[in-house]
This record gives sequence, structure tokens and C-alpha cells, in this order.
Amino acid sequence: MKIYCPVDEKETRIKADGTCEQCDSDLTPLLRLKRLPETYFEAALKFKNEERIEDAIEKLIMAINLNSGYWEAHFELGNLYTQKGLYEDAIAQLNKAMAIAPANDEIVKAKEKAEFLISQVQESQDKQIRNLRAFKNLAIAASLAVFFIGLSIIPISMHFKKQQLLPQKASLVQPAAQIVAFQYTVKSLDCLEMIAYSFYGNRQMWKKIYEANKDKINNPNNLTVGQVIAIPIKN
Repeated sequence: MKIYCPVDEKETRIKADGTCEQCDSDLTPLLRLKRLPETYFEAALKFKNEERIEDAIEKLIMAINLNSGYWEAHFELGNLYTQKGLYEDAIAQLNKAMAIAPANDEIVKAKEKAEFLISQVQESQDKQIRNLRAFKNLAIAASLAVFFIGLSIIPISMHFKKQQLLPQKASLVQPAAQIVAFQYTVKSLDCLEMIAYSFYGNRQMWKKIYEANKDKINNPNNLTVGQVIAIPIKN
């Protein structure tokens, strides 16, 4: 293996005992530093196999910080981001890997997968936004209908009261309860921030959803797939 020798000030071969072939200087620390990105990468693969995803991501980032041209690290990091549903970050890493190794089919397929998944998420969010708008319009229409029906019933009840021989207590018409929340079923990869962005266009509105569902959500960072939660109509 060749390595830069600071004593000779040039690249030289390193002997089996870790010394310079030319000047016998101990180059073991430099050799260890040169192999550090690979060490971090191997540790990341080990953590990945053990399903310790956050630890694997940390090691890959450390490997990339030491060697930005390590396409394998960018590739694995992109795959882990896809696994976590961080599709934009995944595509960014896969683009870096592709720039270093443009002919690699695995990188191309991984990027296509991430792009497909992010398009599915966007389509789902757009559909939810359309449903919410339709729901809000329906709720407004229902409220107006109740209001006008109430206006029309009052004169009719007064007319019948005049026709009766004995005075009777006029019955009060109670307007139908106004719908104030939308029932949403939690899907895979959903989180309160994503749901808030889908319905309100603001991730910070997750707190409003959480407050409305405290009796159902034990941990705001851990939703159950299939769980039905209430999405309050934004005032």
C-alpha cells in the first residue's frame, strides 16, 4: 500500500510492520487515519444488520466527513434515509453517490425507488388537502343551511300559534351540531408533523392535533397505523 511519508515528503510504500520502505519511519498512525472512513463504514454495516439504524447513520456520516468521495457511504446513507421515510435527504445522498459512480445500476434503482415513494407521499398529501377543503366547504354549507332553516321555521311556528284557540308554548328548533373535526386514519410512515403539514400547510400545527387527541395518543412521536384521530378544522 502506498501512503504519504511526511519525513520523505512523498508517497512511499509501507512495509508489513507499518514502517516506511524508504526511511523506516513509523507510519502506523497515518495508516490508521487513512483507514478510518472504511472502519466507520464497516461499523455502519454492522449496526444496519442489527437494525440499529440511527447508529448506522451516525457512522456513515462520520465516514463521509473524512472522505466525501466514498460513494458506498453515500449510497448506504441514502438507503437508510429511504427506510426512515426521509426521501429528500435520501435523494440528495444518492445524487452524490451517482456523481462519484455514475455507471452503478444499484444507485440508479435506489434513487428511482426514493423518487417514487416521495411522489406517493406528495400525492397522498394533495389528496388529503383536497378532502379537507371539501370537508370544510361542506361544513360551512351545512351551517348556513341550518341557519336559513331556522329563520324559515320561526315565522311558520308563529303562524300556527296564532291559529290555535289556546295559547301554547312555542317549540324551539335546535340547530344541528356543527361538525368541528375530520376523522383521519393513520397510515404507514405518518407522523403528527406530516399530518399537520398535509391539512394545515404548517408542520408546527401538530400540537393542535395532539391536544385534540390526548385521550388517544400516548406518545406524539409514535402513532399506530390504523388509529383514527380527529383533525380539528382550522379557525
